[in-house]
Parts: sequence; C-alpha cells; structure tokens
Amino acid sequence: MPDTIPRAILCDFSKLENIGSELRYRPISFEGYPTCTFEANNRGHLADITPSQISNFPNHPIYITNLLHNDENHSTIFEGNLMANDREEVPVIVKFAPEEDLVSEAAVYEEFLPLQGRLVPSFFGLYIGRDTERVKIHCIVLQRWGSSLQQRFESLKVSEQ
Repeated sequence: MPDTIPRAILCDFSKLENIGSELRYRPISFEGYPTCTFEANNRGHLADITPSQISNFPNHPIYITNLLHNDENHSTIFEGNLMANDREEVPVIVKFAPEEDLVSEAAVYEEFLPLQGRLVPSFFGLYIGRDTERVKIHCIVLQRWGSSLQQRFESLKVSEQ
C-alpha cells in the first residue's frame, strides 16, 4: 500500500452516549471498545486509492459523536471528528455495513478521485475490525458532506437523487 494510505484508524466511541442495543453494528461489541482499531483493507484495487486529504489522516483518532443512521438489517452510520493535528478537527462519517456493499461503494469513490473534496466527499479508506467474538466488521471513512436526508434515498424523486 502507498505510504499515504493509513494502515489503521482508531475510533473512540467514549463520547457517544446512549448506545442502543437495536443497532446493527453496536460499538459496545467491537473489540477494544470504547477505543477500537480498524486495519486498512488491502483488497485488490483499493490499495491504489490516494485521496487528497489522506496525508492528514494516519495515526490520528476519530472521536465518534453521534449516530446518524441505523438500519437494523443493513448499515449503521456515525459522525465524528478526525483529529488531523493538535487544533484541526475534520468532520467525518464512519459507515459500517456488509463487506460487499462497502467494497462497491469504495470503488465508486475511487472513480471520482479527481472530484474528491470538491464535488464529492473525500474517501479516507475501507477498514476491517473485529467484534469481541473475532468476527470481521467492515467500515468506510468519508469526509462529512452536507446535511442528512430526512427520508430514504430510494423515496426521493429521480431529479432529487
């Protein structure tokens, strides 16, 4: 993997209050909770991703602050702040979902590499952790971009999508 891609991320869930048991991906079940380490996914084409802001990313924790979305059957999305340096916080999204979905989503961000940080969110990588039973957990980290939808994406008119 190129040196600019972080080999691991550290997610700190200690600032997140009231973690519900109904979550598809419950941080309390992640190995190392409340401070969980996720290793970079080294699969195929993903090793070539070099997002524009990635150089600020390695070895800096993400403090998870809020639950944005939970689909009990599919994904759980949190927002947080990546500590890029002593003073700069970069708002990010950490999305947990099945591996095949995240690999496909990562490939889409790879296609939009020249637009990242300008027209689409910067993609900071695909990562793998484990739960307390050593089952793999997959997540992607993205730049926080815009506001949350008030309805499901699929229910939007095509022109709004």
